Amino acid sequence: MVKLYQFNPQVKLLCSITGINYSSAITILFEIESTSRFPNAKKIAAYFGLNPEYRQSGDGTFGNHLSKKGRKTIRAVLYMSCLCAIRFDPYFKKKYADIRANGKCHYFAMGVLMHKMLRIIFGVLKNNKPYDISIDEQNRQKSIGKQADLKELIKQQTKENLKKKRRYQKLEVKEIPISKFKAKKIKELEMP
Repeated sequence: MVKLYQFNPQVKLLCSITGINYSSAITILFEIESTSRFPNAKKIAAYFGLNPEYRQSGDGTFGNHLSKKGRKTIRAVLYMSCLCAIRFDPYFKKKYADIRANGKCHYFAMGVLMHKMLRIIFGVLKNNKPYDISIDEQNRQKSIGKQADLKELIKQQTKENLKKKRRYQKLEVKEIPISKFKAKKIKELEMP
């Protein structure tokens, strides 16, 4: 297979990513088939089981684990590619070290890096451009800006919602026949 597909332009694009060689690039291409199948990177991550999943039972939610609902072949290839990327790519090395410094285990860090590698693969194949660290850095900065804007928007919406709820609470807490727990909640809402 390597001899047959090593001159394929998509294989050469994938080989521009640190940690991916010809055989892993071919395997990834066979698994993905076409990027037009997936509207965005989140969908491809969910298809291959690299998305976080929360398990719920009763009142409790238990950790965030990889869902592992897709085919395991591509996860195995991405795992080995990420091990190589940790050794030779400065971004992946730093990301791995940061995750481990936060007290997470090796497999948790590898799950995060595999998800990142799959997003990079999706971007390279979608845009038909070789991997470039500077483009990835620009995308990360843009994403940080969008997340900050989203947090600010959510903060403003919650303030407006609280004002709407308080509009009808003109009586003093002492005059209302409610439980101590509810009175404490109302006082917390009135605090700025």
